[in-house]
Amino acid sequence: MDRIEAGRAPHRLARLLVSGARKLRTAFADLWERQAWRAQFDAWERRREIDSVLEALGLERGEVPRFVKRIPAATRLLPEMTARSGAQARLGADAPPRLELLRVCALCPDQARCRKWLASGATTGFEAFCPNAPVFATAAPVRAMKW
Repeated sequence: MDRIEAGRAPHRLARLLVSGARKLRTAFADLWERQAWRAQFDAWERRREIDSVLEALGLERGEVPRFVKRIPAATRLLPEMTARSGAQARLGADAPPRLELLRVCALCPDQARCRKWLASGATTGFEAFCPNAPVFATAAPVRAMKW
């Protein structure tokens, strides 16, 4: 019995190390992305373009720090949510621009709930917390009705 348990320990350790490495890689990528966004906002400020950029992005000055902090997660969550909701293939010209969807996602206070929902494998229920749900609902394919 001890021999079997000992044989499993390296596999658990390997999985733990791989998981830790993946999380560390994501953390560094997020750090670099946030730094790039901060630098870009600073450059727009120096060139006195910030007001027009904020208007184009639909952001208020006070929302910039939260946007920068949460944009890395939003760039991962939004494509997954769009695909899972079934809206990906149907988002057409009449849908809000993807930048608007990304802005809404980045400013969303429920990113943790979104991650949990995506990890669950569910295909319904996001409507209760996702601020982009109305867009996904109108773009989602119509489900066939059973008669």
